[in-house]
Amino acid sequence: MSTLLHRSAALALVTLTLATLPLAGCGGLLSNPTPRSLYQVAAATSFAPGLPHTAAQLTIGPVDAPAGLDTTRIALSRTPLSLDYFADVAWSDRTPAMVRTALLASAQNSGAFAAVGSDTFNLRADYLLKTELRDFEAVYDSQRAGPTATVEMSLTLVKLPGDTVAAQTVVSQRQPAASNAIPDIVGAFNTALDKTLQQAVGWAAGHAALPPSRR
Repeated sequence: MSTLLHRSAALALVTLTLATLPLAGCGGLLSNPTPRSLYQVAAATSFAPGLPHTAAQLTIGPVDAPAGLDTTRIALSRTPLSLDYFADVAWSDRTPAMVRTALLASAQNSGAFAAVGSDTFNLRADYLLKTELRDFEAVYDSQRAGPTATVEMSLTLVKLPGDTVAAQTVVSQRQPAASNAIPDIVGAFNTALDKTLQQAVGWAAGHAALPPSRR
């Protein structure tokens, strides 16, 4: 009888011990991980002195991007056919959404249009700017220790109403990072994007400012 009692107590102890193991594991999973550093890009604030001005109103549509760039992760490329991401850092928003916000603010900052808004506003726009983000990654090559921030966008200016394509173009910029440190890489992204946004706004404003006979 004593032996049976000891065996029952031992079995109960083993069962209790096993039952508590998943709770310890959950406690580890619920603990706060190392915080991820977040970065953002800025809108363009300065433009060429000869920037055209127009009475047209412009709507900025959503920015499309391939799946590899449609993420908050900061992309890098070591070969023409590879795409990877930096660890423990991220953009403050999904890359296409972040670029769209910067493009919208840049067009507003330029003062080139009578009004600028997103397609969620009830704006009776004369033009819709559609954008496809083709490149937004830090490209490494064997020539430099640090990467080169590469930004490329395909732009389509649509005449409203009627959804007629008025013009298309591609704008791009490359900016070498000062070093392989993340702040320097993000700085290179900001510089490359700033120049690309200036190109995009200048192109859209220049076309919208053309007389009807030349559009």
